[in-house]
Amino acid sequence: MDFSIIIPGYNAGKTLKLCLEGIAEQDYRGEVEVLVVESGNSDYVPDLARKFNGVRFIVSPAHVFSGQARNVAARFASGDVLVFLDSDCRPERGWLSNLADGHARGYAAISGAMDNGNPESIVATAEYLVSHSSYSPKMPARVLDDTTACSANMSVRREVYDAAGGFAGTRRANDFIFSRHLHDMNVYILFCPEASVWHFNPCRLDEYLRGQVTRGYWNAMARMELGLEGSIVEKYPPLAFGLFSVRFWRLVARYLRFRIVGARRFFEALPLCAAGVAAWTWGYFKASLERKNREWTGDELLPAGWEQFKIIGSDSGDADSHGET
Repeated sequence: MDFSIIIPGYNAGKTLKLCLEGIAEQDYRGEVEVLVVESGNSDYVPDLARKFNGVRFIVSPAHVFSGQARNVAARFASGDVLVFLDSDCRPERGWLSNLADGHARGYAAISGAMDNGNPESIVATAEYLVSHSSYSPKMPARVLDDTTACSANMSVRREVYDAAGGFAGTRRANDFIFSRHLHDMNVYILFCPEASVWHFNPCRLDEYLRGQVTRGYWNAMARMELGLEGSIVEKYPPLAFGLFSVRFWRLVARYLRFRIVGARRFFEALPLCAAGVAAWTWGYFKASLERKNREWTGDELLPAGWEQFKIIGSDSGDADSHGET
């Protein structure tokens, strides 16, 4: 089974080295290629290209959203299975082997697990609980019926990715839209807790809260565009505020059932969790007010001029091919 690991990055120099080290330490023995799309500060790229032999860096001259970056890399990928991994994630040693096992069992799409990469930070813990704890490795393996697969750690067979049309060109929620396409195609998505990565969450309060507003905003925009549950807020915006209690209770119920973090840490982070859910709810409400005056950009699957993006590493000749693997 041939894998193409695709990593979208934006100013990813701080965490990408850890990500690539985790990939290099995998125990999978099949054919693997790695493609990184960097659309921010790429000064670090030549050094990493020399250190990680065989990794191809696709450098964009302008910022592209993560879904667009994944679609660009997919155009250059040759693997039978496309693996989508975020640049702020470090996979555990058996990550790729467990994804391979899931595909060998007949699943065309797999959502891996996310663990908290910086639990020492109370803000990072709150972000993890609010945004990623439903993908905790402590959650049981299951088929994600009508649920979003996590594009930060996800694999899908190439023919299924092509049939789904790739990721939407939105700032956020492109994994939500992609998962909906898979569900519409009757593709079963396996949640595999053994295929786990460490995710490094924001440690600054302002970054955390702004990120939650953005998540809520684009989740609402996607739902309203697709006419899914929750899109009623376009007609009745105040209904968005009812989502606060729903999301907060789900977070608490998930903790009570699966004990995703220690009890003391959970209660320390709970006020920040409430603030994060409130920020997400505000973003959802804001989208309901702006929907009629904002042009939908999800159909822009590829950025302009993507064929001319510079490629560094591997066989491109732009970087020294000798280095660590």
